[in-house]
Amino acid sequence: MSASKWFSCLLYLGFIAIAAQPVGAILPRTMFRADRFPYRLMGWERDGRIYDKLRIRNWKDKMPDMSRIIGLKKRILPNVCESQVLLLIKETCVAEFVHLALIFLGLHCVSIIESAFAIVVCGLWGVGNLVFVLIQRYNRPILIRLAAKLHDRELACGAVGGADLDCNLQA
Repeated sequence: MSASKWFSCLLYLGFIAIAAQPVGAILPRTMFRADRFPYRLMGWERDGRIYDKLRIRNWKDKMPDMSRIIGLKKRILPNVCESQVLLLIKETCVAEFVHLALIFLGLHCVSIIESAFAIVVCGLWGVGNLVFVLIQRYNRPILIRLAAKLHDRELACGAVGGADLDCNLQA
């Protein structure tokens, strides 16, 4: 097992990690539907409550976030509209897709390193990306419930789609 193979593997993982953000940014959002497989919540997730057992709320904001690093982090402001929350829901689907793709693409390191220890590298890479998949699956049901509440509020005040409301989503 040569150092050059390890370096090649690390270079490859670094490249796909960096490339993932711009690739995710250009993916058409029409591809992603939170109400369809694989993004739809499964029964075993108990409407997202399973993630409370993992205490994701306590540590999710401490994880590195490429969108925060490059200044694209979206956050919900108090006067957000339903349409903006629906966009954030799609963004959780995109992020989940990208991290699942990174897990799959990381398996290529087994062929680069050609060693049983490559399985350890791939396992660590997979777990590292799986954490971000879980964060998206934790956030999505919360955003779906918020979108439903905003829909009801906008219907009540005659402002469906955010029209006539002071809506704001800060990047």
